[in-house]
Amino acid sequence: MDRPSARDRRCTVSSDHRASLVRHMADELVRVHPSLAIHSTLAELSPHHIREGGTLVLDDARGIPLANRFYDTSFLQDRARLRAYDGDTVVTSTPVNSAFETYCREQLNLGSPEWLHCRPTQSKRGLAGTCWKDKALREKLIQQVRDGKLKYLHPNMGAFPVWALGLLLSRAAGRNIQVIAPHPTLTSAVNNKVWFTRVTNKLLGKSRTPYSRPANSYSGLASLARQLGHRGSRLVVKLPDSAGGAGNLVFSADEFIHQRLGQVQQTLKNRLEPLGWNGHKTLLISCWESDVLCTPSIQAWIPPIADGPPIIEGVFEQMVHDETGIFEGSHPAHLPKHAHRALLQDGLLLCELFQLLGYIGRCSFDTIIVGQSPDQARVEFVECNGRWGGTSIPMTLANRLLGGWRRRPYATRELMIPGLNRYLFSDLQRYLKKELYDVRNGRGWLVLYNPERLKTVSGIDVLCLGKSQVQANERARIVAPDLLSKISRQVRNLPQTTSPEAGIRLH
Repeated sequence: MDRPSARDRRCTVSSDHRASLVRHMADELVRVHPSLAIHSTLAELSPHHIREGGTLVLDDARGIPLANRFYDTSFLQDRARLRAYDGDTVVTSTPVNSAFETYCREQLNLGSPEWLHCRPTQSKRGLAGTCWKDKALREKLIQQVRDGKLKYLHPNMGAFPVWALGLLLSRAAGRNIQVIAPHPTLTSAVNNKVWFTRVTNKLLGKSRTPYSRPANSYSGLASLARQLGHRGSRLVVKLPDSAGGAGNLVFSADEFIHQRLGQVQQTLKNRLEPLGWNGHKTLLISCWESDVLCTPSIQAWIPPIADGPPIIEGVFEQMVHDETGIFEGSHPAHLPKHAHRALLQDGLLLCELFQLLGYIGRCSFDTIIVGQSPDQARVEFVECNGRWGGTSIPMTLANRLLGGWRRRPYATRELMIPGLNRYLFSDLQRYLKKELYDVRNGRGWLVLYNPERLKTVSGIDVLCLGKSQVQANERARIVAPDLLSKISRQVRNLPQTTSPEAGIRLH
């Protein structure tokens, strides 16, 4: 069971005054929006305590709007393996990669969970729905719950299909499996950028978010684009529930200065329609800050109330690819003390609010540090990720490999390298044998994960260790990409293989 190894020592529980403010706000939110409280049918599946026990672990990004905008993200299902221990069960609809499983078990010492496979699906119910629809898998899971071998269901996010699976398994087995995630309505709320901005403004003050306004029509959006254009050189329109920058539309504020309102409306419509927006969801339009010094991410764990207060594990600097903020990797952040303290205390306050609303599990907050200099910079919260993601998963992997991520500098990177898709995972192991980290003897500095990325987008995810943070960052940014690029250029010299390794083939 994944729980934080340590709280950031600079983070303290809120004062009585602030705690009272949080309680009052939680009560008010539920009074205005009763659906934020967990329904009685699901409440029996929400744990009062989290203890050791067999866990069904699954990751599915399909429920996140625009998650598949750039490519098929089914390869992200493999990340569930990094959170699984002895006695756990991992389910994927992608083929099990035997070489990767052996690598995790032997070289990374990540235990020996059972890995089950279900049919690929295009269903809106995603992986969780397919687990129930697949008769053989359904019967096996029901028996494991009935026998007490599976006590928890731990998804990457608390979407409705996951809770439906938990409810169906519990009723069929006559014994509850408890879900380590916020209930579906709360999951949708915290991941909604409009809702999160409103709540953050109310709890922390309007200075804690970029200047933003909601819009639910093209005419309203066009009017706001003209108004906000006077406040900054660039604007960003965000779909409320997308992730990883996939739903961001960044544009220059001055391009609308000489256009009539109708022209502005048509321009925005032409750009938003490819993102699938039809006016049924409220958008968020914000000023795009120009003096951003860094983009920290706050990593938190929110336990059931009976298990204690929320835990802020740390703050990480995110690497983004382009102006839309596409996530590319992360490493531990080194910030001015006042900025670090502000992030911890404000992040904790939000976590305390979420906990009172019934939130359980992994949560993170994307922020920006804005200002002309570090000493005068301010913190602004951009969005909440109410789920496991690209920073929390490798952080947890580092905890397992090192006994705590602070024990050794590391950095992560999502790499896409032309030609790499012609390799098996075992081929990369052979070529990178000296560089690959081995927990058994502490040698090496490179960890590979997400092997299905090879086939899907000709890439691989890497975690790079270093003697210093500078060295770890350089290895993630330069050394590892160069090594893999060199390998990809040698691909034509590879002998043909008939390896049974599932999911990846030479062609």
